[in-house]
Amino acid sequence: MIVLAHKYGQLGNRLAYLRVYLSFALEHGVTVLDLSFDEYRQYFDCSGAQVVRLPAPCSALLRRGLQLMVRLGLLRRGTPFLPALDADAAGEVRLVDADIARRCRQGNVLIHDGWPVIDWNIVLKHDQRIRELFRPAAAIAAKVSSFIAAARSGGHYLVGVHIRQGDYRQWQDGKHYFTSEQYAAVMAQVAKAHRDMPVRFIVAASEPQRWELFAGLDYLPAPGSAVEDMYVLAQCDEIYGPQSSFSAWASFYGNVPVHGIEKLAAAAGA
Repeated sequence: MIVLAHKYGQLGNRLAYLRVYLSFALEHGVTVLDLSFDEYRQYFDCSGAQVVRLPAPCSALLRRGLQLMVRLGLLRRGTPFLPALDADAAGEVRLVDADIARRCRQGNVLIHDGWPVIDWNIVLKHDQRIRELFRPAAAIAAKVSSFIAAARSGGHYLVGVHIRQGDYRQWQDGKHYFTSEQYAAVMAQVAKAHRDMPVRFIVAASEPQRWELFAGLDYLPAPGSAVEDMYVLAQCDEIYGPQSSFSAWASFYGNVPVHGIEKLAAAAGA
């Protein structure tokens, strides 16, 4: 069994992280115990799956205990009951050695840091099973379906827009940060490119917006919670946004094309 004890960012990053480890687990008959997903577990219908165990929130104490042991170096040296698999100098855990799969099948292996790297064909092979594991919980799925049905009334073509601001002001020196005015300009450009279609934008924003900036555009704010917004984007016809694991997961889950906003913002002259 693989024990994942490290939290990588927010929802999108953790789903992307799990997608790779679970693909490895499905390929090699390994179970994954993820101690980093506890606060999101309630939003997904995967708790009964055999390949992944997502402990209830009470496991947070266990996770913190394991992480403390990692920081103190008690697990980095390995223990008989939970040997550690370390990341390489590039910060990656390379799951390409047959011996690693054997170790994970025969015992417990702690992974406390490092991004997983495997043959991407293995990930693609198990995509549908990963989607099944991360179906949203019934109440969320119903809310998403109702929202999308209303948004499509009149035969609208839905264009999802992921407005990621907040921490993007500083991340990579603001390379992927755009103002609300810039997003509105890009949306106008997209609407013009689809002038023969009844376009309606679904806007999932990471922080409150000045909606008057979007006047003249047919848009609806997404429901508001991270999981709901992500799965609403997944049911759009296409998605626009900055580089982000959030919109990338929506694109993956819904098999919907996602377009980077970086070049579009420049082309819009925003």
